[in-house]
Amino acid sequence: MQNLWLVEWTAAGSVVSTERIPDGFFGRAVVDATNDGDTRLIVSYGPVGNAAATGPALWTAEGVTRLGTWPSTQSDTRALAMNGNGSTIVGHFRNDFGSERDDVPFKWTPDAGFTTLDQDGPDGGFILGAIASGVSDDGSIIAGTMQSDRGLTSHAVL
Repeated sequence: MQNLWLVEWTAAGSVVSTERIPDGFFGRAVVDATNDGDTRLIVSYGPVGNAAATGPALWTAEGVTRLGTWPSTQSDTRALAMNGNGSTIVGHFRNDFGSERDDVPFKWTPDAGFTTLDQDGPDGGFILGAIASGVSDDGSIIAGTMQSDRGLTSHAVL
């Protein structure tokens, strides 16, 4: 039996909430929480040894709810941030199908599910990879980074 736990601490450092991760599963990290603290975002959660089946999840008082994975990837889908009420989640998935793009940014909403974000480079180069890593409180602004074939890494607001 594994002893892996999702944990929430208070600002003072006391543990206030835990959720045991079931045997055969793993949780990569809890990276964000809604403004009211009722929902926490897990970067990647899924069965051990099956990266294609791992993706972001939400942790609430009812337990862990998996959001799914990017449908055409053989690698895990990772969430990095969510807005204040948890209705917009952003991150990236790793493209393992021989494409020249490595990391593809996404946005997830309850209504639309996973959608990719625009990858037009600001320097006119071909984008090798992009990661959405932040979202505003109301979900209207998404921020991240992208790298072009010209060796430039740009900070983007999408």
